[in-house]
Amino acid sequence: MMNKTILAAGVGTLLFSPIVSAEMTWYGKAHLAIVNADPDSGDSELDLVSNASRLGVKGMTKISDDLSAVYKMEFDVDLDGEGDDFFNARNLYAGLKGSFGTLFGGRHDTPVKQLEGKIDLFGDTVADFGNVFDFYVDSQERENRFLGYDSPDMSGFKFKAATMPGKEADAELGDAYSLSLTYGDPKMKKTPFYVGVGYDDEVDGKDTSVVRLAASVKFGDIGLGTILENADDGDDDQTRYMFSAYYKIGHGKIKGQYVYGDDVGSKDESDLWALGYEHDIGGGTSVYAFYAERDLGGEEVDFTSVGFIYKF
Repeated sequence: MMNKTILAAGVGTLLFSPIVSAEMTWYGKAHLAIVNADPDSGDSELDLVSNASRLGVKGMTKISDDLSAVYKMEFDVDLDGEGDDFFNARNLYAGLKGSFGTLFGGRHDTPVKQLEGKIDLFGDTVADFGNVFDFYVDSQERENRFLGYDSPDMSGFKFKAATMPGKEADAELGDAYSLSLTYGDPKMKKTPFYVGVGYDDEVDGKDTSVVRLAASVKFGDIGLGTILENADDGDDDQTRYMFSAYYKIGHGKIKGQYVYGDDVGSKDESDLWALGYEHDIGGGTSVYAFYAERDLGGEEVDFTSVGFIYKF
C-alpha cells in the first residue's frame, strides 16, 4: 500500500512539474520554386529548387516568476533532394530569459544580419539581396560558437550583442563580435516603422568589419525599405545598398527591389534588380512569380521564377 502511495505521489509530481508544463511549438516552412536561369555566357537551365525550407521546434520552461529556460532547434530541409544532406543546421540555441533580457548560446544569425527584418522582399530566392552584399565581405552571417544577449524592449528600443569565441585559432573572447540597436518592430506588425544600426568586427574573418543601417516604413498599402552598408577587409572597403518597395492589392502584393555593390580591388561592381507579384491564398500558403537580373562582378544572369510557400 505504501509503495502505491509513493508511486502515485511520484506520478503526480511529474504531471505537475515545470518540465511537463513547458511550452513547446513545432513550426516549419516549405518553399519550392521553379527557376529558369539564363546566363549571358551559356545556355539557360530550368530547375526545381528548395529555397531554405525548414523545420523547427522552440520552447520555454518557467523556472521562477522572473526566469525561464528557452531553446530553439531549426534545420534546413532539402525538399528537392539535391543536397548532400537532407537536414542542415540553421539557428540552434539554449539560454535563460528574464526581465534582464535573454542570454543564450549555440549557432545563430548575427545581430547585424537580423537588421534586415522584412526589408528584403525576395529573401531565400535567387534574387535575395545577400547575393550582392555577400560577394565581398559577408555580412549575412550565421555563426557557430555563438554567445548572445538580447535586451528587453526599452520603450521601443532593443539592443543585441554577440561574440564568437574560438572563431580564429588565436582568438580570445570578444575578438569577433556583432552589435545592433533598433527602434520599432522589424516585422512591421506592432509599428508602421523600423530603424536599426549595427556593427560587425572580425565576424567574416581577421581584420574585417561591417557597418549597417536599415530602415523601413509603411503607409497604408505601400511599404518602403532600405539597407545601407560599408564593408572593410583591412585593405579595401566597399559601399553597398538596397532599396525595396511593395504595393498591396487585395490579397496580393506587387514588389520590387534594387541592390548595388561598388567595385573594390579586383572585383567589378555588382547589382541586382527584381520585380514580382506575390499572392496570399490563405492557410499560411502563398504563391509568387518574379523576374530578376543579376550581375556579380561581370557575370550576368537573368532569372524567371515561380514559387510556392507553405508556413505552419
